[in-house]
Amino acid sequence: MEKMTQREIGHLIQEMKQGSEAAFEILYETYMPFIFSIAFKLLKKRQEAEDVCHEIFLEFLKHPERYDPQRGSLESWLAIKTKSKCLDILRSQKKRALNYSLD
Repeated sequence: MEKMTQREIGHLIQEMKQGSEAAFEILYETYMPFIFSIAFKLLKKRQEAEDVCHEIFLEFLKHPERYDPQRGSLESWLAIKTKSKCLDILRSQKKRALNYSLD
């Protein structure tokens, strides 16, 4: 992943808020491999990892204002959101498996 400065990231997010698809694409292409690696390590299934990544980036596209640069880097924010989503999926799968085994 090519490192961008916080200033560059902030500029791209501002452009994204104004509807720039190009700015979103730059952020997507920059951070997608990193986010995918987290999701795949946790879920161990390519399709599920891809689905999580798309959900994370779709939410970011719809609500870029939810990222607060004062609280940390975009990389950290995306990583936390990805881990949280993956853990929700794993908990849900475990609960379904438990319910199935009890039936």
